[in-house]
Amino acid sequence: MNNMINVLILCSDNSSAKNLVNNVISKIPDLRLIGIANTIEEGVFFIRKYEPFLILSTNTTLLDCLEKSPFAYRPGIILISNSPETFNRTYLFKNTFLRINTTEDNLKLIFDKILNFISKKYITLKTENIKKFLITLGFDFKHSGSTFLVDCILYIIIHKDCSSFENLTKEVYPYVAKKNKTTPQIIKWSIERSINYLYNKEETFDIIEKYLGIKYPEKITPKVLITLIISLFEN
Repeated sequence: MNNMINVLILCSDNSSAKNLVNNVISKIPDLRLIGIANTIEEGVFFIRKYEPFLILSTNTTLLDCLEKSPFAYRPGIILISNSPETFNRTYLFKNTFLRINTTEDNLKLIFDKILNFISKKYITLKTENIKKFLITLGFDFKHSGSTFLVDCILYIIIHKDCSSFENLTKEVYPYVAKKNKTTPQIIKWSIERSINYLYNKEETFDIIEKYLGIKYPEKITPKVLITLIISLFEN
């Protein structure tokens, strides 16, 4: 599954765009540059065609265009400017907007701010994609176990370089339990209950076999399910 973050750069100055590519885009593996636009017209073309998840821009006109757009599309926006008035406006993008003042921030600080912003957006993207996939398999998010399952998967993906998930009960479930103010035992029971729910619907048997290679009556375990989903999302 492709979980790259599509990025558009809107910048009238090619040297600034090159700087962003060399010092930001190329250093964050999960970013995929879909285009560099020098004018607002070019930027709108890319936006309509690809709907990038993230836009790095030095052009404030972009915000005016997106604010007037009748569509629900709201990308993450990183606006880079040395103009103080740029940062005094209130935009519709309160939770998806990062302002960077080049007169105050050095290149290292700019990179750190962008990386932190993208990390939060990336987790949001991962969460949405994992939920969609689980719904495709037949999971019902009315069951708390489905939400706990997403939390387990995200924890392992984010901490893959410094943790092992061989023992879900000792390492992963306690983290998810603390996050959700409950106990590891309830996390375990709830996830197993959500999986059992799948096997109450015969129409999901073929779906599970298609995506996970588990053929009924063999029943999938939480560990196998999590391992298979992570392998799909990390490829």
